[in-house]
Amino acid sequence: MRKRTFIVGIKAGKRAGLICAALLFAGMALAAFYLDKGFDGGKFIENYFSKKKVHNLRHIPQRVLFSEAFLGWVLKQGFPVLIYQEEGKALSPGEVFKKIVLGLTEIDVEDPRTLIGSQLNFLIDMEKGDWDTQGMTPYPEENNETTAKNGESAAVSNSSPENATDTAGEVLSVGDNPLVGIYNTHNSETYMATDGVKHKKGKNGGVVRVAEVLESCLKNKYGITVIRSAKIHDYPDWSLSYSKSKETAKNMLAQHPSIQILLDIHRDAGLKEKKIVNIKGKDAAQILLIVGSNKRLPHPNWEKNKEFAQIINKKMNEMYPGLSRGVRVQNGRYNQHLHPHAILVEIGSVKNSLQEAEYSAELFAGVIHEVLKDLTKKTL
Repeated sequence: MRKRTFIVGIKAGKRAGLICAALLFAGMALAAFYLDKGFDGGKFIENYFSKKKVHNLRHIPQRVLFSEAFLGWVLKQGFPVLIYQEEGKALSPGEVFKKIVLGLTEIDVEDPRTLIGSQLNFLIDMEKGDWDTQGMTPYPEENNETTAKNGESAAVSNSSPENATDTAGEVLSVGDNPLVGIYNTHNSETYMATDGVKHKKGKNGGVVRVAEVLESCLKNKYGITVIRSAKIHDYPDWSLSYSKSKETAKNMLAQHPSIQILLDIHRDAGLKEKKIVNIKGKDAAQILLIVGSNKRLPHPNWEKNKEFAQIINKKMNEMYPGLSRGVRVQNGRYNQHLHPHAILVEIGSVKNSLQEAEYSAELFAGVIHEVLKDLTKKTL
């Protein structure tokens, strides 16, 4: 019996080649339709085969799959980080490899500590001199006695003490026992309708202003103590954003074990049209709650985060019907392994205006206030 090889790009029998070609084009069409509506398959085929011997179908798979344009398109579907790069600056193979490994494993090939930490998990959360507060208690709220004491004193505080800053000048805090921690992993995200761009690279964009409004409402309207960081995490290397913001979140939790809710404020990028809802005569950007899972990285308690997100979602629907876009579970971890009440909040999308997102932050503050009241009752 004659041996046949069915690997794409290696010479095979004529019938096998035809079948392969048909399957490949069908797969390309489906992928283009579901992953990138802007991918023009007809134009792509015309560009690559109009001046070639297209009648020899056995060689079509090789030309398609190993073309630079198609390989680049496939990479960007699997690794969106490749899209976010300086205009006109191509990534070297080494940089691509580094970003892929980091995105899938959180291992920085240039930092041996991350490789060791991936095998000895307690080292990931251990800071020098901080063994007890971080490495051994990544879920500070599990210490119910401490949380109850700090939570009670902070919840009833209606004073307005002066803002305190850490030695690096990066963290804005109100009061001694904050109940809410706020930060932005992707600080540069902003709102096109207001700023005309999607990102303000190297700067704090609209999402940081939205986080500031949320903090201000929690403090001034509801008397809730808050700690917020305005530190930039997504520049100069976007792919390191979550690694950097993880350090900020860990420091918040270590310094303030009273924190009951940890919020990472973003805005959505994947909507073709803006989503708004009219509440009390004003347009508000809709809010989506994102929960990470254990699909890619260890996150044994991710369902606690999901349960808490559902509590927030339910309260939001009760108070402001239409404001919430629901709870979405995704494969990333998003630093939510650090706390059972850590939630990624997408306030509006790139299509919304800053004003619509700010109003949503004001409404969301009211939701957090109500959720915190219920939490305090349970803790007490």
